[in-house]
Parts: sequence; structure tokens; C-alpha cells
Amino acid sequence: MKTYLYHIRGMDCAEEVAQIKRALLPLLEGDEERLRFDLLQGKLSVDAEDLGLSRDEVAAKIRATGLETAPWTETAQRRDSGRSRLLGLREVFCLISGLGLLLGYAYHAAQVGPLDALMASPDAEHHALPRVSMILYAIAMLTGARFFAPKGVYALRNLRPDINLLVTIAIIGAVALGEWFEAAMVAFLFAVALLLESWSVGRARNAIRALMALSPQVARRLESTEGGATTEVERPVEEIVPGDAIVVRPGER
Repeated sequence: MKTYLYHIRGMDCAEEVAQIKRALLPLLEGDEERLRFDLLQGKLSVDAEDLGLSRDEVAAKIRATGLETAPWTETAQRRDSGRSRLLGLREVFCLISGLGLLLGYAYHAAQVGPLDALMASPDAEHHALPRVSMILYAIAMLTGARFFAPKGVYALRNLRPDINLLVTIAIIGAVALGEWFEAAMVAFLFAVALLLESWSVGRARNAIRALMALSPQVARRLESTEGGATTEVERPVEEIVPGDAIVVRPGER
């Protein structure tokens, strides 16, 4: 049975695992044994070929949950997890959201004063939100919600409310009430929370990988020759079994 391998960006906890299961199990005849998750590497294995499912069909179902996916390769995974760039796509969207919020408030405050801009009522004519601020707040909301609104929509379609759906509803409700600043603030703060979660999970993954990298790939096993002498032979660690005598030289792992 051929296995499809995927790299899932944003699969950081049990919540994403549950979302993927709900999306894929109907296609897999409810058989959870066909799914194997590796949160450490962000890796998903799916045994689906014998069911007539293509790799792209499975990937489309995963993307419908709001998660990003790509075919798994060791090189791409190492590049994605080990990148040291300062700004990725998530960071850029979060930064734009914050700038939109800040500039929108600054423009409004310049018109009516800092305190009045914070306490503005949509019913007060002299506190009417300037169109420029409205546009900037809209940018803050759209960019801030980029990584959680799709998950909220998926949760709504499946009638399984979660935090992504609740925050999305809160933003829409605030806009409906004319509270654009509050809506933009919620979108930005939740985007920051998700960004911090992503950073912390990434640091934990890198730390665990660094520890795992300390394990040796080969070992020197003492083996007897036909003449009865003992010699050292390098063997993959997978071939070493309890009871084998091995040699570890100074400085080796």
C-alpha cells in the first residue's frame, strides 16, 4: 500500500490534528489507522491509494481546513524548519495588521484627539470615523485574520465552533456595530497570539531535533573472526542489539 506524505504548516497541536481527522476520515472509510501524525516534523502520512484517492484530492481536503500543505521531502522540511529569516509570511501579515491598526488610530486621533478616537461612538456625528482610518482598520482586520479566519469558516461549515470561529464572529460583530478600532484590535492581537504560538512550537521542535541529532548513526561492534580474534566492525545503530559489545572512543557520541 502506497503512502502519501505531506508537510503541514501550522500543525502545531491536537486542535489541527482533530481538524485534519474530521476532514479525511470520511474519505478513508473512518479508518484512523490510515493516518499517522508527526507533530515534531509537521508530517502527515496517509494510506489512501488503494481507495482510489489521488495525492491532490487528499491535499485539497487538508487545505479546506485552512492549513497549508505540500508534498513531504526531507530537504524542504529541513529548509522550512531551520530557516533563520527574520520575516516569513505570517510575520509580514502580522506586521501589516499592526501598522494598519496604528496608522488608522493615529489618523483618527489627529482629527478628534487621542481620547476621543478611543471612545468614539458610531452614533456621534462629530466622532464619525474618517474614511482613511476605516480603510486602514479594514487592512488590519484582513491581514490579521489571514491565518485564522479560514479555519473559522471551516469550523462553521462543519458546525464545530472553535476559538477561530468565535474570534471571527467577534470581529464581524464589532464591524456591524461600527466599532472598527475594536475589530482591528482583536484581529491584530489574535494574530500576534498565533504568531507567538508558532514561534514557541518552532523553537521546541528545533531543540528536540538538536537533541536527536546527538544520537550516533554507526557504532563499532566487537565481532569475532574465523580465527577466533576480535575485531571492531562499524555497523548501523539499527543493527546493534542488547548483548553486543561496542567500543566508544574518547570524544565520540
